[in-house]
Amino acid sequence: MNKVKKYIILTVIILVAYIGVRSVISDIQRKNYKLNDRQIAILEEMDMTTDWEELTNYQQDCIMSIEKMLEYLEKKYDKEFCYGGYIAENGLYNDKEELLAYAKGDNRETDCFGVRPTKFGYEDDYAYIYLLPEYEEKYNEQIKEIVGESKFFNYTVIEEVKGQKVIRTSSRMALSYSENYKELGEEIYKTLRKNDEFADNFIIYVLDEKYIEQMTRENWEDILDVDCLIDMYDCMELSSGISAYWESEE
Repeated sequence: MNKVKKYIILTVIILVAYIGVRSVISDIQRKNYKLNDRQIAILEEMDMTTDWEELTNYQQDCIMSIEKMLEYLEKKYDKEFCYGGYIAENGLYNDKEELLAYAKGDNRETDCFGVRPTKFGYEDDYAYIYLLPEYEEKYNEQIKEIVGESKFFNYTVIEEVKGQKVIRTSSRMALSYSENYKELGEEIYKTLRKNDEFADNFIIYVLDEKYIEQMTRENWEDILDVDCLIDMYDCMELSSGISAYWESEE
């Protein structure tokens, strides 16, 4: 189950169930509150009532909190953001409140990130999304120099960010079969490891180029589920050092 679907399911469970948490707004604020179009759309997506007075106090608090976090993002980044999913704070299950959001125009399935309240306001993981294209482009250029005309698809993830600096990434890529695919794969690995921010997770899947030509960030895992894998190069960073090896599927 992907992250977006998981959050949506949790949103339904949490918003529908009233578990008696303390009200976070005054009775006067609650009485005079008006849902905006975005909040109405979120409630409709959850198949919930859009009549403010028919929502429980807990559900009201949740939909208001979602809007406040979206407003925080829009003020910080000066762009529009959309709802992707939500987990409300729930001490019974040790859940911390978190909104899943994505920038308007981005892909809900692949570009969602977390937003959380803190003692001093809010914090978010948007840097993991908006910094990604820069690193994908850099890695793709490095890989292209090695593989030449061979087809490849590179799926990079930013794993750790400090301020605006990327500390750690991971990459999984598909490489088209050729007689020297092992040498190419090992050279790719060595090259990417020279990047200061690249860390411990790197996998190459070798398959026929016809499958690679169909790959996108949305469907590449589905394509790999097909019985098309020829070989796999897996690298793990162990306490004793670097271990890298090929695992043939034939």
